[in-house]
Parts: sequence; C-alpha cells; structure tokens
Amino acid sequence: MLRSSPRLLPLLQAAAQERKNLTLATLDAPHVHWALATGLGPLLFHVTQGDPQAPTSPLWPLLRGADLTAQVLTAEHIKAMAEILDACQGRVQTITLLKGISIVEQYYPLPHLRLMRDIDFLVADTDLSAVEEALSALGYSQPFQQSGRNGVRHHHGSPFVHQQKGIWVEVHWGLFSSSTPFGADKLFQREHLTAQFQPSTFQGRNVTRLSDEMQLVYTASHWFRDYNLTAVLGATNAMLDIIYLLRHRKRPLDWEKILEWLHGSVATAPLYLLLTYLQRSRLIDVAPEILAELSH
Repeated sequence: MLRSSPRLLPLLQAAAQERKNLTLATLDAPHVHWALATGLGPLLFHVTQGDPQAPTSPLWPLLRGADLTAQVLTAEHIKAMAEILDACQGRVQTITLLKGISIVEQYYPLPHLRLMRDIDFLVADTDLSAVEEALSALGYSQPFQQSGRNGVRHHHGSPFVHQQKGIWVEVHWGLFSSSTPFGADKLFQREHLTAQFQPSTFQGRNVTRLSDEMQLVYTASHWFRDYNLTAVLGATNAMLDIIYLLRHRKRPLDWEKILEWLHGSVATAPLYLLLTYLQRSRLIDVAPEILAELSH
C-alpha cells in the first residue's frame, strides 16, 4: 500500500528521525485522508508541529481531532490494563504484555502515536481460569465463542469485551495457532518463549515482556500472517513498531542470536522483507551483512 502512496514516506522518515518539521502541504488531501484512515493521523499531527503553516490547512482540524481521540482511547486502554493487572495480582503468576499494550510504553515517544484495537497479553495455561474470573469480575464478557475445528489449537480464547468502556481483550496462551506455519515453528514454542521473557513494569505494576530480539521477530511474523490490502493498520503498525524498537532499545540487539534462531524458521522471510523495505526507504539502519545473511 505504501508503494502506491509514496508521498507518505516522508511521514515515516520524519518519525524515524524524530523530526517535527514535516511540511503538511507536501501531502495532498487524499494522502492525508489515507493516513487518517490507517491510524497514522496522530503521527502526522505530531511530526508537523514545527510547520508554521500547518494550522492554516483545512485538514488540520481533522488531524487535531484524530490526535485528541487517540490520546483518550490510549489512556483508556492503559487504564484498563492496569485494572486487569490489579485484579490478577496474587492470583496469576505472571502476565506477559503483547503487541500494542507492551510496545507503546517501551518504544514510542508518545503512547497514543500507536493505535490499539484491543489489549493482548499472554499467560500460562494453568492461569487461564483465574484470568477469566478476574475479567468477569471487572465487567468483561465474551459475546462470541470460538470452537476448535479440524483439530486446530487456537492461541487465544474468545475475545472479552467491556460493553460500557468498549475495551476488547484477548487472553493468549500462545503466539500463533496450530493452523499456521508459525504455530509449529520451534521459535514460537512455549519453552523458547519463556526463555525470552524479561521482567518489567507497567504503570508501576510487575509484568513481563518479550525480549527485544523476540519482539522484533514476532512483530514481523504477525505482520506477515495478518497483513492484506484491507488490513493496512496492522501493516503500518508493524513498520512503526520496528522503526521505534530499533531506535529506542536500551541495548544493542543480539543479531547473532536472532540469526541463529532463524535457521530453518518460517519467520525468516517476513523479517527479511520488512527490514529490507525499511532499509531501502531510509527508515532504519541495519548492517548490510545482517540482511545478506537473512537473504540466504
């Protein structure tokens, strides 16, 4: 999708370089509306703050509205996650944050620049009942029930929703279902995942998160599994997640470890595709020898 909308690359480049001087007028109305429709509105508002002419644009109120809405929705998701952690305290051994709810605090300069459609977190099989009871006590319900078909083992249960707050929650016990090649990949099996859990905090509460190396591979694999022309939000999220991960990580990535993991893994192709595209677009800086090794 970005190939057919090349004028949006300056937006991602400004984000990657943490600049706020992008000239809004360089984007025409269709591109701005496309950015709004795919969740990039708050980011576009953020990177054009240094443009003195931006507030005079007829599109500025739309961007400002998208930014304010994103701030409210993100705050509601963060508050909901904190309430879930409090309700699970003492009842659940550990909760591992996944996707947006983990990444917004880790890597993004402002949490609301990364839109979330739901809250995802991972728990052990033995803790599922306790988590579901805690969610029910908080007012969440499961309006849709999924059933395993043809022996497929899902990686999360039926989504929970808080009808009054409009917050959706997915409780995971794995990262991918058995119906996908990723579900059978040893890289995403529980034994390997557990070794990549890192102690962390969320709003002052103890949680675990995936290591930066595992986060990178998981982000690319999730993008590859879910992305299509009607799910562009997931595609732009994945690119921004990787851009900010590579820029804001607290320590150098262990590329040797990642390359070792990827021998014979189905995760190799999606990671290579995303890194290569982002590198060619001057959005990240990865050593050429790493990309060359991935290409093999």
